[in-house]
Amino acid sequence: KYLLIKDSYGRWSFPKGNIEPSESVKEAALREISEETGLKKIKYKDRIDTIKYFYTLDGKFIFKIVIFVLVEVKDSKLFPQKEEISEAKWFTKEEVKKRLNYKNTIPVFLKAVELVESKK
Repeated sequence: KYLLIKDSYGRWSFPKGNIEPSESVKEAALREISEETGLKKIKYKDRIDTIKYFYTLDGKFIFKIVIFVLVEVKDSKLFPQKEEISEAKWFTKEEVKKRLNYKNTIPVFLKAVELVESKK
């Protein structure tokens, strides 16, 4: 199964967050996933992809870089961080493809699925 969170905008996406100045991508990913979902036994597997884009917020242009990573968890009990997300849930591959609200993440998800299935 694959994990999605419902963000503060009510959209389903992957756990995410900012990299702290002293952190690596791996450290930030593990910390953010743990903070947002309550998961503790998380194993970093691979870096999947990077998406770069611009958007506007309050009349300002924002440049964003999103780095996607693949992790594996041993304990699937979720304890969502209610301050930032409204829900965290495990889904099948087909359910994820239907639920992802940020369409630019679907190709990234399919890369992750291909990697997971090739290692079975």
